[in-house]
Amino acid sequence: MGKVATAVSLPFAVAAVGGLLGILTNLSHAAISGEYFSLVLNRGGSPQSIAFEHGWIEGGISGFAFGLLLTLFAGASGWAWLSWRNMVRPVVFGLIAAAICMIVGGIAGATWAAVSSDSFISNFRQARRASNVVAFAWVGGSIWAAYGGVLVAMITAAVVWTRQLVRLAVAERGFAVEAVASDE
Repeated sequence: MGKVATAVSLPFAVAAVGGLLGILTNLSHAAISGEYFSLVLNRGGSPQSIAFEHGWIEGGISGFAFGLLLTLFAGASGWAWLSWRNMVRPVVFGLIAAAICMIVGGIAGATWAAVSSDSFISNFRQARRASNVVAFAWVGGSIWAAYGGVLVAMITAAVVWTRQLVRLAVAERGFAVEAVASDE
């Protein structure tokens, strides 16, 4: 696949992966707190159907944004090496970073609700109607952290891409990339 085809297809492929991961994580969230999505989104219906729809839309949008920004960054910094093969590692490390953010956010939310449910409820009014505030907080904390996780994923993927780019340049050209010395 050529560089242009890679640049065009990568954001859409990462959007599909993001949508799939959004569905899977939201279905697990619905299993943890079945009422979370209906309370927060103020919608009726089964928790699984709401979680599915919400996960597909938000995961897909987040994945597309991540894929587009990564493609722009990679294309601007190393167009010669832009290929699917070279993009897998930054994408995977970015997804791992986002998953870590989700777990940390879930732990933080659940801990806050367990330690001080009154404080948590006063900040998140929908939790007032939740039958299990700690489970509600886990889901909410992990979702909010996932939004920040997209930014962390982008930074992580950019760092991994840059390190990989240096290795590719060294391997292909047989020289080390050196910092430019300032004129003093």
